Amino acid sequence: MTSGIQNTAKLIGGRRTTQIHALTKVLITSDAENNCANERKRVRRQVEWNNWLYEDINYLKAWRQKFAVYSATVSRLLSIWVHQDPAEPMVINMMIKRA
Repeated sequence: MTSGIQNTAKLIGGRRTTQIHALTKVLITSDAENNCANERKRVRRQVEWNNWLYEDINYLKAWRQKFAVYSATVSRLLSIWVHQDPAEPMVINMMIKRA
């Protein structure tokens, strides 16, 4: 009688242990999958952020180049106006076409 109870207890205990191990494995696997998914999301956000940053940098570079051309044009026009260069009309027309 005692051995039957012990065998039943071992069987139940064995099932519970197996269930606990299975549940633990599922939780660990689920946690690992969540970590992988979170890491993928983090990397995706980082890539998006880098792309936005590069777009902004390229925009600023282009704007700086345009500004340099415009400021040189304005500087030259002011110089012509102040010094009353005799070639004024020709230079102004050339610079307007170039800008």
